[in-house]
Amino acid sequence: MQARWLWLSVVVAWSAGSAHADAIKHRAGYEFQLPDIGVDWEQETKGDQIIVQTGDPTELTIYLIPGTAKATTASYVEHNIVGELARIKIEGETVKQAVLGETTSDHFGGGNFAKLGKIAINGSISGMYAVVQNQPEKTLILVAVPSPRFEERGFSNFRAVVKGLKAKAAAPAKPAPTPTVDAWPIPKLPSVVGVTTVTASSTFADAKQRDRHAAWRVLEFPSSGGHPQTAWCEGKPDLGLGESITVQLAAPTQLDAILIAPGFWKSAALFKANNLVTSIEVAVDGKITRASAGARGKWITVPTKDPVTSFTIKVTGATAGKMNDSCISGVKLMRGKTSLVAVRGAAAAGAGSLPRAIKTIQDTLASDSRAGLDKLVAFPLELDDAANFSMGGKAVTYTSWKTMEVACKQPRDDDTVVCPNPVSFREGAEGELRMYGDGSVTLVWPSSREVVPVWHLVWKSGAWRLKGVDYEGIGR
Repeated sequence: MQARWLWLSVVVAWSAGSAHADAIKHRAGYEFQLPDIGVDWEQETKGDQIIVQTGDPTELTIYLIPGTAKATTASYVEHNIVGELARIKIEGETVKQAVLGETTSDHFGGGNFAKLGKIAINGSISGMYAVVQNQPEKTLILVAVPSPRFEERGFSNFRAVVKGLKAKAAAPAKPAPTPTVDAWPIPKLPSVVGVTTVTASSTFADAKQRDRHAAWRVLEFPSSGGHPQTAWCEGKPDLGLGESITVQLAAPTQLDAILIAPGFWKSAALFKANNLVTSIEVAVDGKITRASAGARGKWITVPTKDPVTSFTIKVTGATAGKMNDSCISGVKLMRGKTSLVAVRGAAAAGAGSLPRAIKTIQDTLASDSRAGLDKLVAFPLELDDAANFSMGGKAVTYTSWKTMEVACKQPRDDDTVVCPNPVSFREGAEGELRMYGDGSVTLVWPSSREVVPVWHLVWKSGAWRLKGVDYEGIGR
């Protein structure tokens, strides 16, 4: 009923000044060619907002607004999406909650960059969004809401609209940088999710390694043969019934399921020596699911429907093992068949901006001047990349930008790599991300070579910065 009312109200407004449209021209400086889909596109302007719709009844509605004065990057818009969208009404509703889903990025000629993804608004409106950016211009935000009957076609048409973005002519006084942005892509990256805290009601204290059984181990675990190699273990002197871990996400996040590995899965011997967890209770934002457990290698699946803010996993049943410790080896946050990678702690707020930060560093390293690199690195910075390995060069450590800048300007008189370089990689492959609780991230670039490049990044002063360049492979 609400969607029908919206259509009638818009028709009334258009009768006073709307028009058929073949393209969207926004005064912020963007122009989109509208695809021919067999029905007319209607366009209405409200101040700095443009609304376009198709069909009767409506199949697709697209809202376009420029970002605020602060919204100069796609990353800023994504982290402040509610504030940016709160200035307008979508399907007649003021935006009070917006949850972003998986994203993809596209580049266009003239420096145009667009980031697209799914969005859930106020918990009831499902659609897609795009943030279009043309440095150093402001951003333009698009939100598309398809009719439930035409959801798949609506999403396809929205992508076609964004693909129709026309390249902005380069300013004659400023030649395009060399190499161009499109010449230096980044690999496909796993989807990430921000996790503010992982806490436990109790934790087994290991005398040799304080965090050996910490609660955060359930999200950041190495794996062998599909089995997590670390675990959280409760610290009570009994079976540990009622002990729990709680995961708090940085923002409400759309998940399809939470997978849980009860017990200590590192080896069959450890699984048998610790308590056999026979049942657990999972509270997802207060909604409780109870499940039986038992076999090593059998993940428990807890389906989720609404965006998830936090969840608690409690041990409710166990039989005693030799060590009398109840453990949970792993927790996977699933979207479809993909396990999201947790960015935990201080860096949680920057989870969504990681791909763009990697792209910015890659582009800056590719430019001849490396202008702006000083703002993209953290010190001390250790440089020991794959080229050093192949050429027999030496690792170097920089303690300040001044020393690094001087070294980068020096001609090379040996095989030592004195400046970070852009990374060439096996295109089409996915990079590997490893997260650490101190706000650090390791990116292993995909490569067909035996020695692969590695970047170490740290979340510092509200941004991702390169703090080290390394390699993995032979000799490591």
